[in-house]
Amino acid sequence: MLRGAGAGWAPTTGRVDGRPARRDTGRAHEQCRAGAAVRVLHPGLMMLACAGSSQPAARGNSVDMLARPDPASGQPPTERPEPPSGPDGLSDPRALTILTTEHLGLQTARSLVYNEAFARSGMFLTFVSATLVALGFVAQGGALGPAVPLIAGVLLAVDLFLGVATLGRVVAATTEEIAALQGMARLRHAYVELVPGVAPYLSTAHHDDFASVISAYGSRPGGVRSAQSAVHGLTTAGGMVSVIDAVIAGALVGVVVMGLGAELTVSALFGLGAGVLTMGMLVVATVRVFAAQERTLEARFPRNGPAD
Repeated sequence: MLRGAGAGWAPTTGRVDGRPARRDTGRAHEQCRAGAAVRVLHPGLMMLACAGSSQPAARGNSVDMLARPDPASGQPPTERPEPPSGPDGLSDPRALTILTTEHLGLQTARSLVYNEAFARSGMFLTFVSATLVALGFVAQGGALGPAVPLIAGVLLAVDLFLGVATLGRVVAATTEEIAALQGMARLRHAYVELVPGVAPYLSTAHHDDFASVISAYGSRPGGVRSAQSAVHGLTTAGGMVSVIDAVIAGALVGVVVMGLGAELTVSALFGLGAGVLTMGMLVVATVRVFAAQERTLEARFPRNGPAD
């Protein structure tokens, strides 16, 4: 039971779940010097709050709760106001912590896919190097004779398979990285909404459209399909693996043609044509993957103009 005491509330005797409530009015008044102490009965628990104090009035097994009496009625508040939601939710003091935590998670994800792409590329190059060393020993031995083209063809076919598989994983990792970059661009947009003055100091885009996102790779927004972007693509891990795959495919076709009894010049021409055709097919397949991602990525905060 609660009894009014002056300007606030003071605890008297009461019952909680059929048990007598503990009387400690003197302690409550001693700890709540600036205001009145209020004992709130809660199922199975005693909750004590001090009006006008930032320190809890009771410790131990009880649950402490801060409450300020309503100036009009003298009653302690029963509900805490809900934090703002929607776009205004950024005014919540917890928003910045949540955003920075999400930013850290996206940076970690991007680092993982980046490292995986380089690890897969390194494994592929190691296997190609081992194949070339093995073919060198086989050719120098000379004992195998007619079996050398067959051995070379088998090893090159395995290399080509590993190369295509590596390229597929590198391209998939790049699409995952672009998705992470888009998420970080959205977070930077939230930072700009929180503090508009920081926009000129951001080194990367705070818009999440595809052109703005890939500007992190050095491409200018609006020039996604330019010749500069095509040349830049050849310098990436995927472009390097594509070139190596094309060379292996050409060498494999040349070895097969030579094994069928063709002259060296004819074999070289067939190998060159196969290499160029393979390179073209890989480039087209890669461009289609990124074009599909460009169509499916949802831009929530796109760039509106050059000055944006």
